Amino acid sequence: DLDTFPQVAALLTTKLNRKITHVSISEEEIVSVFSSIGLAPELVKALAAMDTAIKDGAEDRLNDAVLKVTGKKPKTLEEFVDEVVGMGVWEKKE
Repeated sequence: DLDTFPQVAALLTTKLNRKITHVSISEEEIVSVFSSIGLAPELVKALAAMDTAIKDGAEDRLNDAVLKVTGKKPKTLEEFVDEVVGMGVWEKKE
């Protein structure tokens, strides 16, 4: 499945018992933040453009690379989150 950022935040909220929120920021805000920490202007422009492209669906695709390489069906995001929470990597609030 292709998950949106808000869907991922909702899943994490449920699994971690704490509010996780995705905040979408504009390309101009990205430029401002990355420029303020001293990144090179060319890199700032590239990162901001890449973020906008992703927001516009440039990475909205599925493939069978995991199955082809490993011979195993890939985990769902929910399966991965459950596994990581179970390992104690992310603290779950009770």
